[in-house]
Amino acid sequence: MRLFFKSIMKKLKLFWNKWKKIAYNIGLFNSKIILTVVYYIFLFLFVLIFKLKQIFVKKNTKNTNWKKIVSYTKTIEDARLQ
Repeated sequence: MRLFFKSIMKKLKLFWNKWKKIAYNIGLFNSKIILTVVYYIFLFLFVLIFKLKQIFVKKNTKNTNWKKIVSYTKTIEDARLQ
C-alpha cells in the first residue's frame, strides 16, 4: 500500500512540475494580450475625452494677453545711446 502511494505521489509531482511550466507560459501570453487590450482601451478613452473637450470648449480668441508691439524706426543715434 505504501509503495502504491509513493508511485502516485511521484507521478503527481511530475505532473505538477510540468503543469507549472505550462501555466507560466500561458500566464506570460495572457498578460501580454490583456495588458495590450487595456492599454488601447485607456488610450482610446483618453483621446476621445480630449477630442470631445476640444469640440465642446470653444476657445475665446478675442481676449488675449498679447500686446501689440509699437515699432519705430531706429537711427544711428538710438544705437549709440544703448
